[in-house]
Amino acid sequence: MTDLDKLRYFLGMKFTQTSAGLLMHQKKYAMDLLQKFNLISCNSMANLIEVNVKLTKDEGGKAMDETLYKQIVGSLRFLCNSRPDLSYSVGLVSSFMCSPKESHMQAVKKVLSYVQGTSDCGVLFQVGRQKSELEVIRFVDAGYDGDLVERKSTFGYLFLLNNAPISWYSKKQLMIALFSCEVEFISRSYATCQVVWLEELLKEMRISVKTPLQLTLTTFQQ
Repeated sequence: MTDLDKLRYFLGMKFTQTSAGLLMHQKKYAMDLLQKFNLISCNSMANLIEVNVKLTKDEGGKAMDETLYKQIVGSLRFLCNSRPDLSYSVGLVSSFMCSPKESHMQAVKKVLSYVQGTSDCGVLFQVGRQKSELEVIRFVDAGYDGDLVERKSTFGYLFLLNNAPISWYSKKQLMIALFSCEVEFISRSYATCQVVWLEELLKEMRISVKTPLQLTLTTFQQ
C-alpha cells in the first residue's frame, strides 16, 4: 500500500481542504469548458434559467449546429456531478439535443454564463460533528405538466448528509400524469426507492442515522 497523502483528485473531481471541511468542486473543468467553447470572457450571471421558463421545439426558429450543442450539454451534464444547482436547467436543455434551435442555444449560454460566475462553487463536507450526530435530510417535489412538448411533469429530490448534498435527481417523469396528486405520488415513489437504497448503503458503511427517514416537501423551480 502507498500513502498518497490527503485526497486531492478523484474521478475528475478536485478536493480542497478548508477550515470548514472538505470541498469537492470542478473549477478547472468548468474553466476549461468555457475556454473550449470561447465563453471564458462572457458576462457572468447570478441566476440560472428564469423561473417558469417554457422551452418548446421552436420549429420556426434558426437551426443550430447539432454536434456543438450536444458537446456543450454533455459537458454540462458531467459538471452536474458536483453542482446539484445545475441539474434542473441542464436537464431542461437536454430535451432538445436532436434538433436544437437558436432559443435553445441561448438557454445553454445562460447556463454557461452562470457557471462562469460560480466556478468556485461545489459540495462542502463539513467537519465538527461527531459520527453519532449524522443526520440525513430529504427534500422532494414535482412540477405538474411543465413540459410543453410531451406534456410530462418534472420531479426531483435532494438528500443531505449533515447539510452536504450526497444524492440529487431532476428528470421528466416517464408517463403523462392526469392529476397533480398523481405527479406527487410518482415523485415520492422514486424518492422512497432512493431512501431505501441510501439506508442500506449507510448500514453497509456502519453509519447510523436518525430513523425513520421522512420525505419533506419543498418548492420546485419550474
